[in-house]
Amino acid sequence: MAKKHRNSCKARNLVLTPEYLAVRAFRDKPKWIEYCEFMLNLGLKVTLYEAKVGVSKYVTVQMHGKGKFKVRFSNHKPNVHREYLKHCDFFVGPTNFDAAPVSPARAIAATLAHFGLTWGAEPSTEDFHQQIYGE
Repeated sequence: MAKKHRNSCKARNLVLTPEYLAVRAFRDKPKWIEYCEFMLNLGLKVTLYEAKVGVSKYVTVQMHGKGKFKVRFSNHKPNVHREYLKHCDFFVGPTNFDAAPVSPARAIAATLAHFGLTWGAEPSTEDFHQQIYGE
């Protein structure tokens, strides 16, 4: 009989939806879910990769014609070498090079800046849709 892997239920480059996030949210919504919901509300494509061991989440946000932005959410420091080589564009939680853990709000600001977006009252206007999808 084949062994069942402990991490077989972890996400591997899963394209996220609001419905999936609602199922994953508990009483206290994790920071990575709040971040993902914000990005989905902007109409961006969001994918999730969960580390094979541990609790780290790697969230990749994509915008048509503007590339990708990868954010690591974790409760422990990343591998120093991988952090130094910028394995991710942004780290939420403890890091090896910042004195204090970085907040999800800073991750949102960095993501918006990466894509050249601003947060306004109406993020779903036609112009905004054109900017995101190139249609």
